[in-house]
Amino acid sequence: MSDYISKDLIDDIFTRLPTKSLLRFRSVSKSVCARISSPDFIRKHALQSQPKFLIRHRLLPDDRDYYTIHSEDQLPLRNSGGYNDEVTFKFPYRYTYNIVGSCNGILCVYEEDLFGSYFSLWNPSIRCQLKLPDVPFCDSSSVDDLFCDRRSTVGFGFDSVNDDYKVVWLSYSQFRHPRVCSFVYTMKTDAWCKIQVPSTTYSEVSSYACLFNGALYWIANCDSTMVDDIDRRHILTFDLSTHLFGKIVLPKPNWGIHRLAIIKGSLAVFSTTYNDSGIWVREEQDNTSSWSLFFESTTTQFERDRIFELTSGDFLFHSYYTTPEVYNLETGLTERVEFSPKVNIEKFVETLELLGKGTSYEGKQPSFARSQKKKKITYTWVED
Repeated sequence: MSDYISKDLIDDIFTRLPTKSLLRFRSVSKSVCARISSPDFIRKHALQSQPKFLIRHRLLPDDRDYYTIHSEDQLPLRNSGGYNDEVTFKFPYRYTYNIVGSCNGILCVYEEDLFGSYFSLWNPSIRCQLKLPDVPFCDSSSVDDLFCDRRSTVGFGFDSVNDDYKVVWLSYSQFRHPRVCSFVYTMKTDAWCKIQVPSTTYSEVSSYACLFNGALYWIANCDSTMVDDIDRRHILTFDLSTHLFGKIVLPKPNWGIHRLAIIKGSLAVFSTTYNDSGIWVREEQDNTSSWSLFFESTTTQFERDRIFELTSGDFLFHSYYTTPEVYNLETGLTERVEFSPKVNIEKFVETLELLGKGTSYEGKQPSFARSQKKKKITYTWVED
């Protein structure tokens, strides 16, 4: 085939194909397999992929978690019939695992209990998962320090400087004298290493990190004994290449700011106070940064766990126990997503990342979802 078609043209054609087709085409020849499996091709293919949403559900009759994948223009909105003939797959982890990050088609899945923190990297597009080594315990002088009030926050992203995927884990104490420690996992070494902790002591860090331009961002509260109340809340940052923590001052008043997102290619924060709500965007110009008010409303509340900007300019709002909504800033109109409680929504792209790494799984559909294409699937939601 390469004798008649240039390699660049072959790459251009292949990068536009879905992952399912590319996995099949690897059996055509050794040269085609090597080309599709190369890191350069995998990155090129990822750049061509359109964003999608993975929605995790808890369904009857077997009370297990499943997931469906939707493009932005095919979200299961209630006014358009909800779920119709979607392919449904079993979620390959226990219900106690949460999705805590997404980057280049890889989802970071995380569980924590009294005895440790456990991570796995998962690519649902190719049914591949990579189990990470357990996070080492921090040094502790007593059992109480380990089990009574230890909290942790995590983040996942890609370090383009060192061409490596990384997971950061930060442990801190909420009430007692702080005992903070932090580790970073790198895929190239498949190991955790201890890193320098933030210079500020924290009593609370938001659970979801925002990945932007090679760094992770969280809304964080400082220990009230260390700073004045007015300066307690700010953005905690982590550079994925240097492994250094930092901080960014929030716009005032900052007590109502709880969520981060990416809007129009910039870092943004969502604020909800007693009287109004607003969206602030951080602008970079002439090596300086400043916050500008992007949107303000006296009727809309931004008290949501996750906020995603859609290509259309609308926003997808999601909270753990409430119905997700697609919201239009200009009109103020919302459309509800057909949904079940106790689930995740995560934005991702279909890629070949993790190909040749980790282990594969079948990801079989539940028996009630294996039906004829024309037959509508009826879901029974679990109400807690």
